[in-house]
Amino acid sequence: MLDDPVFQQDDAKIHTGENTMAWFEEHRVQVVTWPANMPNMNLIKHVCKKLEERTHKRFPEIYKTPSSPARVRRALAEALTDTWREEIEGDFLEMLWESIPRGAAALLEAKGWHTKS
Repeated sequence: MLDDPVFQQDDAKIHTGENTMAWFEEHRVQVVTWPANMPNMNLIKHVCKKLEERTHKRFPEIYKTPSSPARVRRALAEALTDTWREEIEGDFLEMLWESIPRGAAALLEAKGWHTKS
């Protein structure tokens, strides 16, 4: 486990429930809040979308995995891991990282309102 874990989430009420916040406190996880209506500058949104799209493309029949929920979870975990290694790591993450200054500049230009990025 990380020595000083940090978790970023927006401050929407559905994310800040009493039980959720108690868990973070109990496990000494620092929560960085993000205004619920602020344009999203969190790159994980783009990573999750790409991972979902690519996994569905590579494994179109994954939803038909027979048997128990545990077997379905294992199959999905393997498919997601394979997709991550083959299609997400590397150039895609580098491109997202390099987009941060442009996104921040667009947000400043829009005076904190929504941007095209």
